[in-house]
Amino acid sequence: MILKTLIIIMLFSVTWGKEISRERIVMNKKIDVFSVDLDFIFYKMWEAEHSHKRNKVLHKVKGEKELTIYGIYPYTKLKYHYVIDVLLKNNTVEETSVIVSKSKLIQKEVREWYIKNFYLPLGLDKITSRVKRAELMVFFMNVGLSKTRRKKATRYIQALTGAKVDGIWGRETERKLNEYPSEKFSIKFDEFERNFYTKWLTVRYPSMLKYLKGLIRRTKIV
Repeated sequence: MILKTLIIIMLFSVTWGKEISRERIVMNKKIDVFSVDLDFIFYKMWEAEHSHKRNKVLHKVKGEKELTIYGIYPYTKLKYHYVIDVLLKNNTVEETSVIVSKSKLIQKEVREWYIKNFYLPLGLDKITSRVKRAELMVFFMNVGLSKTRRKKATRYIQALTGAKVDGIWGRETERKLNEYPSEKFSIKFDEFERNFYTKWLTVRYPSMLKYLKGLIRRTKIV
């Protein structure tokens, strides 16, 4: 059964892999650069949360109705989610997770999703330090990209790096962040994250305080 489903994924990969455009070529280059960051982030997450089980990419969090894939909830946000639907009809979630973890098609789409929804909107392609990029990615992967949260994080970074504190991400903020020592930024931003998560859940989402320890644990992964 597993062999059959692997063949299905290979066929999808060959069929859609032939679709090439100028936009696709540009995206592929961004994927190549970003892949190192994302692999680093997910390796650290698996190390912290899943005991190095790198094939545990598909799972269900208690209280959520649908499955999460590579941190994306729900997994149906992916264009090729129907491939996973087919797999789930013939395999357990654990077996499907192992198969999906080996699919270059799914991995590529996941990278594209994160580039479009986080990497480029946050301007991380202009940040020179992988550690800083990873810190910002993990934080916003946890809390989302609402204007309020982005502005709060921006104001903190501006105050920390010596940029004008106005909550607006611009060239000066970008330059100051790039000049700021990576190791020192990582330590300071972890402190900001811990304080933010504690206040955020206590005030806004008290019913989700059970996730606080997990969020704080994530501040230690990069």
